[in-house]
Order: sequence, then C-alpha cells, then structure tokens
Amino acid sequence: MQLKNKIQVIAENLRKVTRQKFVAIRKGDHKQAHNLHGVQLELDLQLHLLESKLRQANSSSLVA
Repeated sequence: MQLKNKIQVIAENLRKVTRQKFVAIRKGDHKQAHNLHGVQLELDLQLHLLESKLRQANSSSLVA
C-alpha cells in the first residue's frame, strides 16, 4: 500500500476513534475515554511518522 493510502486509512481511523472518545465522555465512561485517548496517541504518532516518510520520499525524488 502506498504511503498516501496508509495515511488516509490512519487518518480515518483517528477520526473514528475521536468520535468514539467523545461519545464515551458524553456517557461518562471515563475509563473508555482514557483507553481511546491512548489509541489516539498511537494513531497520531503513526500518522506523523508516515507523513515524515512521505515528505522524505518527495524531497528525495525532487533531488534525483
């Protein structure tokens, strides 16, 4: 799978987890909200790493 596709998939998963977290907060389920926050952090990290790889790939293709 190409980097752009992976980024899109992770970004969509991050949006879904964020919506789930807000629902958990509204319901007062703080444990679930806390767990989802951890998932958000992991997805966000993956997203940043892939975006960094994409920038590196784009800049190296411009140099070559």
